Amino acid sequence: MSPEVLFHKDHSFVSDYFALGVILFECAFGYRPYVGQSWAEIRELLLNKEIQINKDKQYSQNMIDFINSLLKTNP
Repeated sequence: MSPEVLFHKDHSFVSDYFALGVILFECAFGYRPYVGQSWAEIRELLLNKEIQINKDKQYSQNMIDFINSLLKTNP
């Protein structure tokens, strides 16, 4: 869930891009970008931690840049 949807702010297709970024991250790495013990902990991570994938030899730089661009919490 994107930050805009989480706080019931005006949102548009940008929220869908964020969701696509989360799905691609999970498909590529096998785990979710925001992991916590409770919904509140995940929410705090979502709001305070911007995911930034570092260069990895296993994945192309284009894929990493694409996912990083989709996972912007403040687009």
